[in-house]
Amino acid sequence: MTAENSSIHSRRHDAPLTFDNARQLDFFERYPTACSISQVIQASPPETSTRIGVFGEWGEGKTTVLNFVEGAEKTKRNIVVRISPLDIGDARMARQKMVDNFLAPGTQISSPEWLVTQ
Repeated sequence: MTAENSSIHSRRHDAPLTFDNARQLDFFERYPTACSISQVIQASPPETSTRIGVFGEWGEGKTTVLNFVEGAEKTKRNIVVRISPLDIGDARMARQKMVDNFLAPGTQISSPEWLVTQ
């Protein structure tokens, strides 16, 4: 496959882009949006709870934007936790998944109060 064919092929492919190939393959210019989101994250006061939503129809680039944001945050040595709503049944499961992502393998916690769902 030639470089020209590779470029044409990648434009037609529907797989989300990653941070590593952002600049070469970001034909729809989602990277600047991800940079703006990353700046909002950096500017958010640590004592507040900042929420950012990425909305769009299937195939509009939500996962690509999230991949770009994740890559930008990881280059700043920030912790990134990705949780798919498809993997979560309720709020307790979401909180447990967050804790699991922060704990080292094999580490156990004994029912922290903030994990209990009312």
